[in-house]
Amino acid sequence: MFCDQVVELLEPIAAGDLAPDEGVQRHVATCAHCAEALAAARRVDQLLRAREVPAPPAQFTSRTLARIRRD
Repeated sequence: MFCDQVVELLEPIAAGDLAPDEGVQRHVATCAHCAEALAAARRVDQLLRAREVPAPPAQFTSRTLARIRRD
């Protein structure tokens, strides 16, 4: 397995959407660049999950649906 193949998989792996197969695990264990990229992707995912999501403004859904109907 090569870095360009692994890089494509790092974000879904970090998000928990994809379980790394044996080839990916072996590559990350032996490639410092890919291991750091995976660690960075996991940090970003943790930060995104930890941030507070603001509540939508009042009547957001009804206004949005009304706009869609008009268009």
